[in-house]
Amino acid sequence: MPNLGRLYTDKSPRLVVPLLFFLSGQVALLVGLALLIGESGPLFAGSYGSMGVVAATHMFTLGFATMVMMGALYQLMPVTLNLSPLPPAAVVGQWLIYNPGVALLVAGMADGDFPLIVFGGGLTVIAVCWFLINAAWLLRQGPTWTVSGYFMVSAMGYLSLTIALGMVLTLNLRYNWFDAGRGVSIHLLLGFVGWFGFLLMGVTYKLWSMFLPSRTLPRRARMTGILLHAGIWLGLLSALTDPRWGLRLAWVLIGFAVFGYLLDAVNIWRGRKGRTVDPALAATRVAPLFLVLAALAGVFGALGHPRAWEVAGYWVLNGWVGLSIASFMQKIIPFLLWLHRYAHVHGQGKMPRLSDIFPTLWSWIIVIPWIVGVGLAGTGLWLGAVTVWIGGITLQGIGGVGLLTAVVVALVRDPPRPG
Repeated sequence: MPNLGRLYTDKSPRLVVPLLFFLSGQVALLVGLALLIGESGPLFAGSYGSMGVVAATHMFTLGFATMVMMGALYQLMPVTLNLSPLPPAAVVGQWLIYNPGVALLVAGMADGDFPLIVFGGGLTVIAVCWFLINAAWLLRQGPTWTVSGYFMVSAMGYLSLTIALGMVLTLNLRYNWFDAGRGVSIHLLLGFVGWFGFLLMGVTYKLWSMFLPSRTLPRRARMTGILLHAGIWLGLLSALTDPRWGLRLAWVLIGFAVFGYLLDAVNIWRGRKGRTVDPALAATRVAPLFLVLAALAGVFGALGHPRAWEVAGYWVLNGWVGLSIASFMQKIIPFLLWLHRYAHVHGQGKMPRLSDIFPTLWSWIIVIPWIVGVGLAGTGLWLGAVTVWIGGITLQGIGGVGLLTAVVVALVRDPPRPG
């Protein structure tokens, strides 16, 4: 069994804190998949910037991925950086504003309702600022810095820039201050590479070391972070001033950063202790492969292939980010439930195992449809095959329903104890 103390210590927040974000994020995932199916027509007609497609994208980015990552940071930051946790009220208050904010923002985008977009976007910005203030309140204690901590804090810096630019782009819909194309490109760079890239790398460096006890440590993490920063800022400046050589060099730097991250992932996996096949952990090994596929699709996009950039974005968001989140949740939630229910009576008889709380069969039912579905959906979008696209999204949805159901069942059931 991995070292529980590396995820849960006296610095950990109350159980309700991560669970609120995890559960609401899973619901948002299913809503986002339904929106994607509904927007199949505009997608395959080439209307990638339609408000319906934008609404579905923001349901994934804000409703699912950012929601779950906020919950993960509330759990991991105190433990990783040796900080005292926040009072639950400070976190629940932020969650109560963030949820309706995202819901109204997405609804406004889907309907083309500008006042609703502004109102929902305003609530979302307030909630994100609240989250960043909460994080700053934690960091004021003087953290014990780790590589994962640097990645997490860098990610939150880029989140603030992403949200600020997003609000400017929202107002630009009405007032037309500037050409939105360049602003959208910067928004995507900050959000996908800055926020999701830094955060997921930092979180996985932490969680891999816990769930995959390995003889190999990540040796390239600091250089990966430096290259990512350099690539983002060079890309940002180049997008503003329009030198194409700068944009190409920025993507080369980001590509080297991703390569270093992938090498660390391979070395950690090869150096792991034990060879038991765990479907959730195996899926964390598959997830970076979608990042590779997305990079290859991006190359074709740069060469002018239709829909290649959209395929790349889908594989990054639903393959690398989404599958990583879904996989680690299957390990984090059983740990938290075990510690919440049984840590205080540990040693008083036989306790349920983690596999009793979250059986391995559940993980197979979740990860197989998710992996196959994401692969099929991206392929269908690439080939212009609507049926394949919808079938892949449906399969991913089956995996998402399985994950949500499994978490709810794990919360309410009393698992059998070993005989």
